[in-house]
Amino acid sequence: MTPDGGNLLEIFCSHQGEGPYAGVRQVFVRLAGCHLRCVYCDTPESWQRTEICSVEEKPGTGHFRSERNPISADRVAGFVLECARDWSPHSVSITGGEPLLQTAFLAHLLPRLRAAGLAIYFDTSGTLSDRLDSVISHVAVAALDWKLPSCPGVRMNRADALRCLQIARRTEVFVKIVVMEDSRVEEVEDAARAIAHVDPAIPLVLQIATPVNAETRPPSGEAVARLRRVAERHLTDVAVLPQLHRLAGWK
Repeated sequence: MTPDGGNLLEIFCSHQGEGPYAGVRQVFVRLAGCHLRCVYCDTPESWQRTEICSVEEKPGTGHFRSERNPISADRVAGFVLECARDWSPHSVSITGGEPLLQTAFLAHLLPRLRAAGLAIYFDTSGTLSDRLDSVISHVAVAALDWKLPSCPGVRMNRADALRCLQIARRTEVFVKIVVMEDSRVEEVEDAARAIAHVDPAIPLVLQIATPVNAETRPPSGEAVARLRRVAERHLTDVAVLPQLHRLAGWK
């Protein structure tokens, strides 16, 4: 793969479904390939790189055309700008998979999008601090996951997660923790304490897990309230939110 060629799953227009920006219009650039296997992932099709990606032909139509991977940064930027003209997005969501696995491609793509006046909303797992450092200067909003150690499919590295948070704090950042039926109070409090060590004003979203498979069971209302209370001992801005796009039927 050439440095300016990326492996994508799809480009489409929709509304952000997670976190404090839920509901805003975005153009989504979903890269293919991920080094994690989180049990609650709602896009497991993005775990592997593919030969073909799909591009929405016109915002909101649900009609897609196929393109071949690897695809050049110039071509992706062209598709995004075409979508943006009709969609008037708040920002461009760079998501995955894990987009930081393709930092050479991002180094070509993100400056092109910024030069066109588009803000970058960067969604990442919070597990690759050295790679995040190379792209953060292009990012307007960093949506950073904090993976609980008990989550199946994840090997938690606390030092790397903290480094990711320190890097992301150079721009606007919020942290998301997906909580499930068996999420532990002590893990959530430990995460909140660690985030507060960087900055207690960093927003934390406790995201209720969507039951995308038999292994992913959402917590009870009582459990969520308990998790929020322990997080609020350390942080000033804690919210509980579902995946809005799943409720609204958005892509």
